[in-house]
Amino acid sequence: MTTTHGREHRADVLVCATGFRTSELLAPIRVVGVGGQELDHLWNGDARAYLGPTAPAFPNLFFLYGPNTSIVVNESIVYFAECQVAYVLEALRHLLATGARSLDCRPEVHDTYNVEVDAANARMAWGAPEAAGVPSWYRDAAGRVSQNWPGTLLEYWERTTAVEPSAYVSS
Repeated sequence: MTTTHGREHRADVLVCATGFRTSELLAPIRVVGVGGQELDHLWNGDARAYLGPTAPAFPNLFFLYGPNTSIVVNESIVYFAECQVAYVLEALRHLLATGARSLDCRPEVHDTYNVEVDAANARMAWGAPEAAGVPSWYRDAAGRVSQNWPGTLLEYWERTTAVEPSAYVSS
């Protein structure tokens, strides 16, 4: 590996970690989408995605462990990762089967999904308003719970088992 200062470091393994910045997903990685839009600027401290893996205006970009796919109690992050990988593979199969070159999440699908997730998170202990005297590191810069999945394992699996073509613009 060569640093920006030109110094070479030999390594067998390179681990990239952003530290304990739970709500700053992908920081400090620069991701550029349609029209030169930067994901970090779009999110502005409030990461959102559809089902965790996709976001509008970033075609063919798939996240693993994306927004609202973390767990709190007795669930498995490995399970969530498996669901997300299966979903991404289904998206790729869809691209191959249709001959399309890209999939881009429809903004209205993304927004409706995030309204549902926010409402469900608001009913959880970690979603309690800070005004009620309950501070939480689960909240992002906008005050939204952007990490946690508020549903059951079964519900997440059901939602990620198949790609709904109408949720995406194919080109």
